[in-house]
Amino acid sequence: MGTAVSGAKTPDLHLQFFKKKIKGLQMSTTKLRFWIEAVERDGELEILVKKIKKEQEDIWFCFDERNQTRGKHTDLFNLTIIKNNIKGITKIGQKRRVLVEATKELAQTYLDNTGMFRFNSQILEEDDKDDDHTIPRDYQNELFQLLKVLTKRLNKDDTKKLNLTKFDGKEDAKLFLTQFEKEVNSFDLDDDKKIEVFGNYLTGTAKKWYLSSLRKFQDEDWFTWKESFMAVFGVKNWAAIANAFQYKYMGGSLIDYAITKEKMLRDTNEAIDDITIINQIMINTPQYIQEQIKPGRVDTLNTLFEELSSIKLRADKDHPQDKQNQRSVSAKVQPSKSYGNPRPLIKKACPICERLGYKGRYHPEDLCRNKSKIKNTVTTNIIDSHNTDETSSEDESISKN
Repeated sequence: MGTAVSGAKTPDLHLQFFKKKIKGLQMSTTKLRFWIEAVERDGELEILVKKIKKEQEDIWFCFDERNQTRGKHTDLFNLTIIKNNIKGITKIGQKRRVLVEATKELAQTYLDNTGMFRFNSQILEEDDKDDDHTIPRDYQNELFQLLKVLTKRLNKDDTKKLNLTKFDGKEDAKLFLTQFEKEVNSFDLDDDKKIEVFGNYLTGTAKKWYLSSLRKFQDEDWFTWKESFMAVFGVKNWAAIANAFQYKYMGGSLIDYAITKEKMLRDTNEAIDDITIINQIMINTPQYIQEQIKPGRVDTLNTLFEELSSIKLRADKDHPQDKQNQRSVSAKVQPSKSYGNPRPLIKKACPICERLGYKGRYHPEDLCRNKSKIKNTVTTNIIDSHNTDETSSEDESISKN
């Protein structure tokens, strides 16, 4: 009798074992999204865990008010991704909807054996409010196409007055983002509206990125959008960095040159120190300017500008580099190769080639291929002159005799 019972229960035990294994694998691949929000309590900002849902589902489940505080979710707040997200929460009402892997510990805390949400043995209730404005999956594609059409039109509210130039992916991403936030903060927009307005000021490659991100970031907040935007468009351009460091003084106002050089350097690196900027400004000026300002005399940009404003620029034959922006009838104007400097370079015709009858040749006299010809011509003239003098002397002697 005992043997029969034991034999009957063995298959059930195996079945239960495999069910637990399968359920454990399912839980290990589940991702959970937590709704974290800042509220005011006793005059101070407090971070609460308001809701939870599975990644592939649309329905949120609410935590009881007694179970929303940070102290109730110790394992969750120990995660790096949660710590990084709450760093950006500085104002009451700000939200973060953070997606995390359902580790074994998290699954045991927030899911029961059937995969339903529970917390502290309490089954969580579905959220009956539409705070998230989540789009049902059956309609997402249709609404996404409609949204692409609608984003082509500017909002008819006051946000169309933003003093911004559209970003196409080629400009300074950090500068554009800073200006955008400065403009929209005066309208006190929530994250959803801010993201919508953001799309109106993108074009080209940046607009394509925005449209492709609408589906990917449909549950994300403005902080996530900013991080993605900077990851894609915030990479420094090596050409801009090279231009900033190679930009030289080519004539004209020294102050204008120094201001332009400083701006170009700061655009490539906001953390650059003043001494590096001073050194870069000075080593890209002519030698006679460097000789008037010794390295130890300036330690601030204000001091440098005062020194530069007192320098009298030379424009004599010993410093032709300072005359290059003065047009001359006998000179040919060539485009300047200095980034951002619209002033032309001046190149004079080679005097050797001019003397030999080769007009319109513009190269340094020291590098002229006809240099040897002009030397031979001068030598021949000297010899001929010497022979002529000797012949004249002999003729005078004969006539006297």
